[in-house]
Amino acid sequence: MARVLDQSKPVFRFFEDLCEIPHGSGNERQISDFLMAFAKARGLWAHQDKAMNVIIKKPASPGFEDAPAVMLQGHMDMVCEKNNDVVHDFLKDPLSLYIQDGWLRARGTTLGADDGCGVAIMLAILDDPDCRHPALECVFTVEEETGMAGAAALDYSLLRARRLVGLDSAGETSTVVSSAGGLRLRATRTLAYRPVPKDFTVCQLEIKGLEGGHSGIFIDKERGNSIKLAARVLHGLRTAGVEFYLADLRGGSKDNAIPRECVVSLAVQNAHLAKAETTAAGLAAEIGEELAASDAGFALTFGPSAAGADRMLEAGDTQAVVDLLFLMPNGVAAKSMTMQDLVLTSDNVGVVSIQDGCFQLLVSLRSAVESRIDELCARMTLLCDRLGFQWETGSRYPGMDYQTQSPFRDQYAAYMREVWGKELCLVAGHAGGEGGYFVKNLPGLELVALGPFIEDVHGPDERMDPVSFLRCYDFLVGFLARLG
Repeated sequence: MARVLDQSKPVFRFFEDLCEIPHGSGNERQISDFLMAFAKARGLWAHQDKAMNVIIKKPASPGFEDAPAVMLQGHMDMVCEKNNDVVHDFLKDPLSLYIQDGWLRARGTTLGADDGCGVAIMLAILDDPDCRHPALECVFTVEEETGMAGAAALDYSLLRARRLVGLDSAGETSTVVSSAGGLRLRATRTLAYRPVPKDFTVCQLEIKGLEGGHSGIFIDKERGNSIKLAARVLHGLRTAGVEFYLADLRGGSKDNAIPRECVVSLAVQNAHLAKAETTAAGLAAEIGEELAASDAGFALTFGPSAAGADRMLEAGDTQAVVDLLFLMPNGVAAKSMTMQDLVLTSDNVGVVSIQDGCFQLLVSLRSAVESRIDELCARMTLLCDRLGFQWETGSRYPGMDYQTQSPFRDQYAAYMREVWGKELCLVAGHAGGEGGYFVKNLPGLELVALGPFIEDVHGPDERMDPVSFLRCYDFLVGFLARLG
């Protein structure tokens, strides 16, 4: 692929190297091996574990031998999202990069600036013989985007640093000082089918054009959830007296991304077809007005499907699926009473599918308070039990409490004030973060976070400011030199 960034800047060159290597969550072996080869070629100590996490250590620069070690950390994986009309195989295709209005983008797909920027910054620093720094421990984790399995599996006994600069961040001057813990719920049900009768017409309900985005960042922005909106329409059809049976259903692709699109195939009784179209049109108008400020591109279509289907779900399964999706909690559940505008507890109905006779729903729960997660999960599992769905929970990860005293953070803030003339912005985030694992496993750890301006992460409109990216790299290099 043709390069679009200035290749004389190592941090740009390494970022584009990463974009040529498929590295979606669960598919990090190739990029993990790339990191190990990088370390070997430079004679650096490196460790790769069974999960594919990588740790690379670089000795202190001359004169920095007595300075406490510093850890740099980021994750290898990216969220793989694309527009429906884009042909791209995230398992083998490189990203197609381009510059638009000063922003770096990928054509029709996510860019992976989260966290390719952090990985590229670490590689550039490790590669630079002139960079002055204390002993460095660079940690590259896997599967951060799908539950932080890499951070959970990491051997923390290999790390001695108690000062950490997290590079999975955005906004230059912002540093996350607390984050939410989380949990994933998976609901399933075995389905029964019967043939579509001759007096039924197979129709398609499609919702698209929504903004979506990271469910930990945008959950309080009232953005539409395509799965919940589809359930609302289906419930509306049933309330209007339309007889229908589900045939197929799919929506969303990641439990931690607000789903932008959902497609439902359903068999509608011919006598009720006109009422179904009128009801769907009315609901589309209502929803469009509600989402005018948050999702101006919202679009809902409903009508006979050219593809058709030869079977549909039994009545009991159709009713149970619609009820579960309509009643399942979604969005902000509680806000903090001590920090303004901070979401305390939320959940995101992220992925739904019917495949090979099995229904599956994935929901991501978040809260800074563990008991709140337990309570919300209890309500969801009770709903599953009552409606006849099996369920399981997994991928639980810890939150991170605010450290009121941190000399390392004070030093970082002072350097930012000196170099950029700006104050460090302390952010209490609702998104989950690997910092919770590091704080839990490394007593006494102090941490800050750094990253460039990135917008619309986890969606095909993701974009990164290259000027900000280079500025962050230069800032970190200067800060490390100051630590001597």
